[in-house]
Amino acid sequence: MSAFDQARTVEARSLVVLEPFLTERHGRYVLTGKGRLARYLQERVGDLLFNDRAGNVWSVELKAEQKFTGNLFLETWSNRNFDDPVSHAEHGCTVGWLLKATSDLLLYHFLDCDRLYAFNLLALKRWAFTAESVRKAEDGGKLPGRVYDFVELVQQKYRQPNQTAGRIVPIRVLERECRPPPRLLHPRQLLLDLGKA
Repeated sequence: MSAFDQARTVEARSLVVLEPFLTERHGRYVLTGKGRLARYLQERVGDLLFNDRAGNVWSVELKAEQKFTGNLFLETWSNRNFDDPVSHAEHGCTVGWLLKATSDLLLYHFLDCDRLYAFNLLALKRWAFTAESVRKAEDGGKLPGRVYDFVELVQQKYRQPNQTAGRIVPIRVLERECRPPPRLLHPRQLLLDLGKA
């Protein structure tokens, strides 16, 4: 199974949990991953669109991980591709979803503990790229870009031909510094509260 297929399996398992939550709490949704417009929709609006009960349409970038670590992987490069000059000449580099995504929301789901963090994606980007860094400029002033205070690592979980890289950021930092802060939800628990299994 390819790295892409492994990641898609985790996302599919997450969607099984989120589907009743999305429909019960919010109304209707449409996945954007299949069909002739899939590539365009994935790049422009993210993984899904949903209507809330007030009739608003929200675009969502959905991320899922099997195990809770207390951190988010904020993808800065989908394919960093700096190591091989021939590959770089043929394919260049591809920025990651943190830079490229234009969705309204980021839903980041951890399957093992049923934690769903809901972010205003634009607020997360403002924090990442304009909030004051703890790094110092040469003149002693502060630099913009809080995300740059966190080490960029190449994804090692899955073997894949492209070099995915991102910043590992503790969720507690985002809860404290991102405005508005992310909302923590427990989709399975919310369904139990409604008397469903």
